[in-house]
Amino acid sequence: MVARAWVRALLALIGLGLAGSCSLIVDVDEDQIRGEGGSSDGGATAPSCDDGRHDGSETDVDCGGPDCGPCDHGDACETYVDCASRRCSDLVCVPCNGDADCKDSGRLTDCIEHVCTNSGLALNGEACSEGSDCRSEICVDELCCDAVCDGPCEACDLTGSLGSCRPVPDGTPGDGTCAPYLCTGSASGCPTSCATSGDCTEQAFCNDDHLCKGTKPLAEPCINDAECASLFCTDGVCCVVDDCPGVCSSCSSSGIEGSCQPLPNSVVCRPNSGGGCDVAETCTGSAPDCPADAFLPATTICRANTGLGCDVAETCSGSSGSCPPDSLQPSGAVCRPLSGNGCDVAETCSGSSDVCPPDGVQAAGTVCRPKSGNGCDVEETCDGSSDICPPDSVAAKWTICRPDDGNGCDQKEICDGSSDICPPDAFLSMGTLCRADAGVCDVAETCSGSSSSCPVDGFEPLGTPCDDALFCNGVDKCDGGGQCTHAGDPCELSMTCNEITDTCVAVLQP
Repeated sequence: MVARAWVRALLALIGLGLAGSCSLIVDVDEDQIRGEGGSSDGGATAPSCDDGRHDGSETDVDCGGPDCGPCDHGDACETYVDCASRRCSDLVCVPCNGDADCKDSGRLTDCIEHVCTNSGLALNGEACSEGSDCRSEICVDELCCDAVCDGPCEACDLTGSLGSCRPVPDGTPGDGTCAPYLCTGSASGCPTSCATSGDCTEQAFCNDDHLCKGTKPLAEPCINDAECASLFCTDGVCCVVDDCPGVCSSCSSSGIEGSCQPLPNSVVCRPNSGGGCDVAETCTGSAPDCPADAFLPATTICRANTGLGCDVAETCSGSSGSCPPDSLQPSGAVCRPLSGNGCDVAETCSGSSDVCPPDGVQAAGTVCRPKSGNGCDVEETCDGSSDICPPDSVAAKWTICRPDDGNGCDQKEICDGSSDICPPDAFLSMGTLCRADAGVCDVAETCSGSSSSCPVDGFEPLGTPCDDALFCNGVDKCDGGGQCTHAGDPCELSMTCNEITDTCVAVLQP
């Protein structure tokens, strides 16, 4: 490529009036005049030609140089090709006012409508095979063009603007070198970002970083349809179908990614609801749909007893996935039975708490082991602090366990201090006096030895002497009823009885 400095030297020679200048310029093609895509300094930043700044190889803001269109009157220039008037004077684009003004414009020796041109060459938009065929000295797309038009997204053969370098329509590939991007319709250069996949070629998509990337083959992970060559992003992978129906079929199943297939029977298609009585359903491995919702069988414990005494375990109904509400033992239900140690009490639930009341014991003095009824046992009572009844004990030795019955011939029984059994009932031995005589006409009774009763009270027989040692009452005899009877005064009527002398004394008559 011929640098712009070479062009300047060539133009200087033309300015000196070299006779061969015309033939020299005829042989300079578009690339020699403009340079093939580079800037004059070989390192300037490529211009955008529409950013409102003087940058890159531009000679003025967004015009001139090998990359942008020609500049208007008054804009800076380096050579006539930088100017729409094709005249650059003192580095400024100016119109021509006569043919003489075009002496520095190469073969463009005619001043027509203030533009240096050559009436013998083709106008912009007319056919050409090389730049020397055109008044503009630029032949692009086999048409004379107003600019070099070598950007990948610009052309001179667009319908409605033949001969004018314009950006190709939005969404078209331009010269194809921008792939995977499509031209924007407003810039001559290749885009470097995208907004949608419509900004990319058919074999590419716009990713989350707004970059066009090549479409993915089947089974590759994807987010949307545009990412896939198949145009179907299903279940997170590029798939052969747009929809893989049923929760038990998928395009992303391991080993068969990219085709809609039933999921294996290890895949959970309906998780446990967490209600306590539900079960997770898994795919069958052959059907696209999840099996019907099932529940744990009736009587399955879904909420265990808390173990605090007054809670109850809840069980499933078999027809619902929810465990019944938490419930408690009713008021009065025994939550801690008697320990069996004699002084414990049973605790019962309140009906409002799952906690069994604290362990209690019988009050002090409560009989925990009554008398056995064997005569020598004693009852044991609780101490109020322990649930254990005191050890079984017996009455102390000599304790009367069976008193005599008061019938005269019974005897009392006493405990021996080692047994709770009162000795067998015993009687006074035979001959034991049980009723003494009450006088000379009474007799004493003695026990029989086989009965507790004293014999019936007996008396001396009738007529039994019962002398009371008194003379004056006569001879005494028992009446058979226990009484001693007296025969009366033993003296004759004419005599008196002297008890002192036990004699009858004659009564003196006056």
